[in-house]
Amino acid sequence: MITQKSNTFDINYKRLNPQQKLAVDTIEGPVMVMAGPGTGKTQVLATRVANILQQQDIDPQNILALTFTDAAAQNMRERIVDMIGTDGFYVNIMTFHAFASEVISQYPDKFPIEKGSEPLSDFERFEIFETIIINSELKELKSLNAPLYYIKHIISQISQLKREYITPEKF
Repeated sequence: MITQKSNTFDINYKRLNPQQKLAVDTIEGPVMVMAGPGTGKTQVLATRVANILQQQDIDPQNILALTFTDAAAQNMRERIVDMIGTDGFYVNIMTFHAFASEVISQYPDKFPIEKGSEPLSDFERFEIFETIIINSELKELKSLNAPLYYIKHIISQISQLKREYITPEKF
């Protein structure tokens, strides 16, 4: 447990609006912070983690903070370290993707993924779709002068269907 609040913590806390302070002050249970870009989500989460560690007898390794980008995760870590010191290095801060990848690697028996398989890179994904589109008889997928014109849109729409749990059978 970190017993002393840093001056940085107090300065950050004073800058928060009432809803953000509520998220920071809620030290029991999970909190989800959803807001648009540049609205202070990273600051709220970093300040909340610092607050929890200052008020509770919790091992920093027992905290999980998830965000969307590597940059936000790094920024959050820097802010936490600035507020509470080196204990901030032990907080689990990662992207949703990195967290999911870690869970899959720790519990491979729970996921129907072939051993040794790796996620496709963006380039590999593009190559696969390029082959499918070029070899396809579906004229609707090919622009007359640029047969791969719709490839990014197709990949994006398939990703959206997957996010919405729409299986090929449902589709």
